[in-house]
Amino acid sequence: MNLVRIPVSILPGKLTEIGRGAEVTITIKPCLSDNLLDLTFPNLVLNDLLDQLGFPVTQFINDPDNKPYFTGLGARDVDDLLTYLGHIRSTI
Repeated sequence: MNLVRIPVSILPGKLTEIGRGAEVTITIKPCLSDNLLDLTFPNLVLNDLLDQLGFPVTQFINDPDNKPYFTGLGARDVDDLLTYLGHIRSTI
């Protein structure tokens, strides 16, 4: 069971915003479609990869010793990789 706070107003107006409250019990039934896993799993994998690689890649980019990788042909390779990753992200 998860605790979720939902604002509830019994009487509309300004008094419901100031020190007034109510306790309500709500029973909900989730609507999970058959393709939920197919739609969710690729996003979970991609988000996990971004979380795992984001910091090391940022450190690599910010390191002055890696400047040769971002000039000329190396810069085109990095740009192609970022474009490809953006394309993958948009298709999921």
